[in-house]
Amino acid sequence: MKKRFLAITLALALCMGLAIPAFAADEPEAKPVTVDGITLSDVVITDKYETFPAETFDFPEGFYNMGMIGFLREETEEYGYETFGTYIVPDDAVITFDLTKDSDAVVNGYTLKETEDSSASGNCYDAAYTGGILPENPEESITLTKSQLDGELQEFIPEYDLLVCRVGEGDWVFVMFESKAAALVGGDDPAPAFTDVDEDAYYAAPVAWAVENKVTNGATETTFEPETTCTQVQILTFLYRAADEPETEAELPVDIEGKNVDYAKGALCWAAEKGMIDETFDVAADCTRADAVSFIWQAFDKPEADKSEFKDVDAEAAYAAAVDWAVANGITNGTDMEAGEFSPDVICTRGQIVTFLHRAYVEEARLTVEK
Repeated sequence: MKKRFLAITLALALCMGLAIPAFAADEPEAKPVTVDGITLSDVVITDKYETFPAETFDFPEGFYNMGMIGFLREETEEYGYETFGTYIVPDDAVITFDLTKDSDAVVNGYTLKETEDSSASGNCYDAAYTGGILPENPEESITLTKSQLDGELQEFIPEYDLLVCRVGEGDWVFVMFESKAAALVGGDDPAPAFTDVDEDAYYAAPVAWAVENKVTNGATETTFEPETTCTQVQILTFLYRAADEPETEAELPVDIEGKNVDYAKGALCWAAEKGMIDETFDVAADCTRADAVSFIWQAFDKPEADKSEFKDVDAEAAYAAAVDWAVANGITNGTDMEAGEFSPDVICTRGQIVTFLHRAYVEEARLTVEK
């Protein structure tokens, strides 16, 4: 049973580009993973399937069979599916890894998207690796919380549904927080209630839409920071996710090493393939109104629109056609319509950007356009 799981994990690691440890013939005894003091046993692979949360197994409390997970078989470039189980833990749980100098620990994050596959029964999920955490200086134990993952550790695992925790040389445990599990199986768990998003704010519905559709999430577990400046890297990442993260063969156009934007690698390759950015792109640049409508317009494949009239938008400007389209389609309008101003150089906030995106992707949310 354990060897079978190891083969699956190895395939996942090859698919997702993870570092693969050397497995010794005689594996050392793995140290445990505990949640709030309860030790979690090895993950159990089973052919039995029940939709979450209909069945609780006779394993430790909170262990569920989540269904089928898809991974790429590199040698054949075909997807394979295996059943898997995971521990559902409270959102405020503390996960502890007990370590020794002879063991290591890693936490890998995966997003899961439901998919249909005729060769597999029950609900199926495609797993996409999003990042990992490896302690630099392992001590006797380390702890991990959802608050940390959604806060200071977000640069290592930008987004996740499922956490795959490895301890020692061969032990793996799957963990999912309750809110993630509820969202995955279509529960009615609401979007996070951010303390800095007033329900009457113009960006309240766009923020809820963005979080629900995994376009972006909060800056922390309890805040969205709608007034914080949005960067060009961030809006490109939002657009990439809104487009369902399409595959691309383009190379990374700029060096991002040490710039804390590793989460955006796929988005930047995609943007380069669509001609949105090139080797001159500045990963530290803020996103202006001109940048925002230009990126969104290009993501929608540069549709034509009637000319708009703004005294601060030169007809020959690279973003002029994008402004025309954005205004004609109710994505945004001028900052001062009476004065004929669009304010292309004004820097956008996170609240403004998700509002533009919400209008772009949800027709019912668009501004009324006078014909």
